Amino acid sequence: MNLEVIEEWMESEIFSEVCTKAESGVYQFARFVNKFMSELQILIFHLKNQSHRGRIQLQISKLEFLVESEILELLN
Repeated sequence: MNLEVIEEWMESEIFSEVCTKAESGVYQFARFVNKFMSELQILIFHLKNQSHRGRIQLQISKLEFLVESEILELLN
């Protein structure tokens, strides 16, 4: 996953649905959105501070894993 894919995913209907359910108080979805946004904030921090490319890629990988591992479970 790269930054463009993260951006596209955040603009997708699936992410919109997840956020709507989170805002409605569905705990599992709220927990996912909270974790996702936290990891995204860490990525933004590293990008702004021009951290080492390996650190940035690690953070992107964390986001990728979070989306792939948890979103499928939530939607099933």
